[in-house]
Amino acid sequence: MEQDISRFLEHLQRDKGFSPNTLVAYRNDLDQLLTHHRSVATNGGAGAAGWAGVTVETVNGYFRDLKERH
Repeated sequence: MEQDISRFLEHLQRDKGFSPNTLVAYRNDLDQLLTHHRSVATNGGAGAAGWAGVTVETVNGYFRDLKERH
């Protein structure tokens, strides 16, 4: 999954011309989502590891966690 994130960010830089600061912010957000997803999957949450296991519930749970932290 990390390789997918890196390829996506490379695409944004190379093909779309995104700024370095934007790429850092995107990487941070995607890494946090990945960490959340793996935590949920490891603790018996629904869904498989990998992108196929990222569901609407996964993303909503990630957003709830972000909101609670801030």
